[in-house]
Amino acid sequence: MASDDKIISATKKQLLKDGTKISEKEIKKEVSINSIKGTLFIKISAKSPKKNVSAKLVNVYSESFAKLGPTLFSSMPKPILMSKAQNTKLATSAKSIHSIHKKGIVFGAGFGFVCGIIISLIIAIYDNYKKIGKSE
Repeated sequence: MASDDKIISATKKQLLKDGTKISEKEIKKEVSINSIKGTLFIKISAKSPKKNVSAKLVNVYSESFAKLGPTLFSSMPKPILMSKAQNTKLATSAKSIHSIHKKGIVFGAGFGFVCGIIISLIIAIYDNYKKIGKSE
């Protein structure tokens, strides 16, 4: 969760210039910041119920953080932004099973069925050879 008021305020101001109206409370709630263990990297992400706001929000927040971070934290070097968010999905829309997963399930079931038949045939052939060996 975003917590620094100066960065949130700068983010809100920039989003208003870009035509996106959002409250500071929403920014605090929708932006999350996580450090990646064992590195100096941080991951900034945003979830918004409003269409196309997440990418704008995370990009503007990241830029505000890069600009204001070194002034707020004296020991912090100037951050280098790695990449910008390009596209978004609505936070409220979620598919239960993606089409790729459906294909995987169908393929797995088919593969399992074929393997079962082959194993059954091998067992039947082995049993028949045992019967033939006993009758001779």
